[in-house]
Amino acid sequence: MKKLILASKSPRRKELLSSIYNGDFLIVPSDIDEEAILSTGLEDKVVKIALAKLKKVQEEYPNSIIIASDTIVVFNNKPLGKPKDEVHAFNMLKELSGKYHEVFTSYAISSLNGEIFSGLTKSKVYIEFLTDEEIKNYLNLYKPYDKAGSYGIQDAGLKAEVIEGRKDIVMGFPTLEVETILKELHIITK
Repeated sequence: MKKLILASKSPRRKELLSSIYNGDFLIVPSDIDEEAILSTGLEDKVVKIALAKLKKVQEEYPNSIIIASDTIVVFNNKPLGKPKDEVHAFNMLKELSGKYHEVFTSYAISSLNGEIFSGLTKSKVYIEFLTDEEIKNYLNLYKPYDKAGSYGIQDAGLKAEVIEGRKDIVMGFPTLEVETILKELHIITK
């Protein structure tokens, strides 16, 4: 039996993988020090983080197909990761309010024979202007402290729109690219 592992504790990634793969898979979070990963730029870094997550889980599950992913929100060429606290989250949303930004989501997939597939997807998002009160209400209702950029594109309490790219990329898991590779690996057969 081929073991499929999602190297993430994100409920959104679990949900999105379940939308393209109807079999069982393990969830194995990979705790890595993302700050220690050196790169030549943001695009390179997000791919290297996904590869590091994959390799960490691969140490424990060497004979498995592992899927890892990473997401960063980029505003004015500056990465916005997960907020440190409520004040940080408020400030991020205030900064993104009424503006466009990019979301980079990487993926890394290992095959049973050790081959690794990786890549980067991008989307452009616009968040409508939010008052301070709207930001506070959003944070109180959705508590997006585990999300890059302090928001979830799927949350009804946020006026955000994907201008270029796809919603699944902004949610942190590029389903089309992952599904294509899983079909090549004969994990998905439909």
